[in-house]
Amino acid sequence: MVETKRFYKGGWIFATAIAWVILLNVPAWLSQPDEAFAQNLAAMSSIADGTPSWMAKIAQERGLAIARQLQVSAAAGIQLILALGAATILWAICRKRNSRTTWRLAGAICLAILTFALLSFGIRLPQALNDWQTDSRIFLPTQLVTWLQTQPGPLFANPSALSLLKPLTPGSDWVSAAEANAVTEDPAKWRQLDRARPFGAVILQGRLSEYSPLLAYLSVSPDWSLAWADNFGIGFTRGKSDWQPASTDQVTADFKRPRDAALYLSQAALTLSLAGKNGDAIRYFDAAESLAPTEPEIFARRAVFWHRRNRFGDAVAAADRALELNPDLLAAVQTKALAQLSAQQPESAWRTAQRLPQLAPKDPYSLFIFARCANAAHAYSVETDTLERVIALSQNQGDRVTNYQIFLGQAYARQGLARQAMEQFQQASKDPAITAKQRREIEESRALIQTQIGEETQN
Repeated sequence: MVETKRFYKGGWIFATAIAWVILLNVPAWLSQPDEAFAQNLAAMSSIADGTPSWMAKIAQERGLAIARQLQVSAAAGIQLILALGAATILWAICRKRNSRTTWRLAGAICLAILTFALLSFGIRLPQALNDWQTDSRIFLPTQLVTWLQTQPGPLFANPSALSLLKPLTPGSDWVSAAEANAVTEDPAKWRQLDRARPFGAVILQGRLSEYSPLLAYLSVSPDWSLAWADNFGIGFTRGKSDWQPASTDQVTADFKRPRDAALYLSQAALTLSLAGKNGDAIRYFDAAESLAPTEPEIFARRAVFWHRRNRFGDAVAAADRALELNPDLLAAVQTKALAQLSAQQPESAWRTAQRLPQLAPKDPYSLFIFARCANAAHAYSVETDTLERVIALSQNQGDRVTNYQIFLGQAYARQGLARQAMEQFQQASKDPAITAKQRREIEESRALIQTQIGEETQN
């Protein structure tokens, strides 16, 4: 047996462990931490008795940026311990066999892992540094949280907003997740809950489709008034409010980097437009473009703004400008496809939508847009296959699928697949949070199928 002690210095155990930790954390470190951190924070926000955990306390007391760094560090620390254990086991095997070939193989494995990790990190390092320098207000609702702490309870938020805001406001009296899920999409049910438990403030945040009926009701209700709007959400309070958005100069003066100010302004502009303040939204967009004229996200958001205002040509032009700056920007592709679809350009929409499954193969919203464009292009089998995938992905993520089931049932019906259509409508009707509008749509679709079946029987 060849003596191989000289090949072992001990350092490769630690090199292997560190390389493995880097490799595991590259995706997390190099992506913008807003959504991932928010989800993890929500999951860690409470223990069995409902007491906020250490992560939520740190986020509240020491700031969101520190909490985010500690979260990554804690995960990396656990992985480092596991990696050291694995590397030690490998060393023990090598020492027992005492083979030159085994030692060389172990060294090659260590070198390969380290090289791959460093290459992966180096490719995305500029973006990673940019993300870590970005103001935390771009990623998480620091100002909104501060405002919420001044509001009397109980507080209401739509489900997506609730999962983010509740961990950051320990001690606040929030509506339960079950109640929020049951009433957010149905203003009539929401009013019943409000009468039983009058809310002091309402926060709406996230994807518009989740809370658009409630937003429409609160915007015209004499009992409620707009009291807050920023890059994350809209706040309503009971009674009168004379709130007005800050001037663009006030906003930009509060940021150290022009890019951060521009990103904040452009996202806040979308929120302001939802709140009916389109003039302020346009001013915010103009200021954002002047601060960061080559930032594609700003033009993608402006495309959303124009699409919501039914200016589809302007929406496509803004999306195209975003795609010139970043050809793989998912939000721009989504909005361009939707704008072309709304402008009655099904062929163009279908061509644009072809990229969505490539860019976001596991994003239900992107795939749903793809399915809608497939329907407009008469690619009905693609539509049904995609909607089935959307439902499966949404269920795995714990999201409601009622709307998707209704669309899939209608897609089956268009292909003459009555049994499959009825099954989807049956599943959708079991949703306890189904709205009156959705139930009417199901009944109308069922009646149409029954009529078609009857006609075929007579023929």
